[in-house]
Amino acid sequence: MECRVALEMDGALPRPAQALRNAPLFALMHVFFIEKSMTKEKLLAMPADDYMNAEQHAFFEKLLQDMKVEHHERIEQNRIAIESLDTPADPADAASVEEERTWLVNAIDRDQRMLPQLERALERIKEDSFGWCDDSGEPIGLKRLLISPTTKYCIEAQERHEQIDKHQRQA
Repeated sequence: MECRVALEMDGALPRPAQALRNAPLFALMHVFFIEKSMTKEKLLAMPADDYMNAEQHAFFEKLLQDMKVEHHERIEQNRIAIESLDTPADPADAASVEEERTWLVNAIDRDQRMLPQLERALERIKEDSFGWCDDSGEPIGLKRLLISPTTKYCIEAQERHEQIDKHQRQA
């Protein structure tokens, strides 16, 4: 009731509505997805004409940001695990600890190599090129992006790149 009175008195929007009216598009999309979050099922059920619209961009941006957080957390957890490893006196135990250390270092390396790919995918969202094949300009496809959101190529282009790489390795 107070809100209605305020509107009638000066014609101004209530403070929350005014803030939304002045908010940038990203903030509006963020509010939209907090209130009504997009699921993979809803994403896949969208018509083909909606491919890489603002809702889908927001979905993948959140997915990529969440993946970045997960990778950073795993890197930190694995570093802590490495620091907590003791070097036992028994050679058999020492070999086991060294094997675990190697596994953890490799896991950190994999996660660190993934971070720049996630950043590049987020940049492609900002540039409005996310979801489109770098080679052909064709849609990559939602199912493929859900499986591998950092991919830059449609299946056909990816296969061509893999064939080229295979031939170069054999030469």
